Amino acid sequence: MSYLLLRDLFQVRQYKPVPKKQLSKVRTPLILIGFTLAIGVIGIASYFVVRKLIVQQLQEKALLQVLKELMRLING
Repeated sequence: MSYLLLRDLFQVRQYKPVPKKQLSKVRTPLILIGFTLAIGVIGIASYFVVRKLIVQQLQEKALLQVLKELMRLING
């Protein structure tokens, strides 16, 4: 009886790795969240780039119209 008690006391506990099913349950949502955040950041960045290009083009068109009208008034 004491042998069983001693064996239980000095039994080496082994490391039990996390089951693969449990890892995949966590990994998949993390990957999806990462992709969602990346797509969101890329979308926001592209919005601001395109917006800046459109505003710049509109400013150039407006300046050309003003210069054209000014030249018409001076020559006209």
